[in-house]
Amino acid sequence: MTKREKAGVVLVITGFLLVMLGCCLVADNPYWWMSVVISGTGCALIALAVFVLPSMYEPLTILRILFVLAAGL
Repeated sequence: MTKREKAGVVLVITGFLLVMLGCCLVADNPYWWMSVVISGTGCALIALAVFVLPSMYEPLTILRILFVLAAGL
């Protein structure tokens, strides 16, 4: 794996964990907006890894990142 692919995998996993943390914080939380911010940050990291990080000349990079993520879960 290249450095770019490794960074993409780290961003997707970190983003997924932030989204899950944000979803868990919603229940009975007076600061519900914090859970929205945390989940939004996770979504932004995933979008960064999937759409911005891969170069235009590597069309299979997105599939590789998603495959590694699915294999890790």
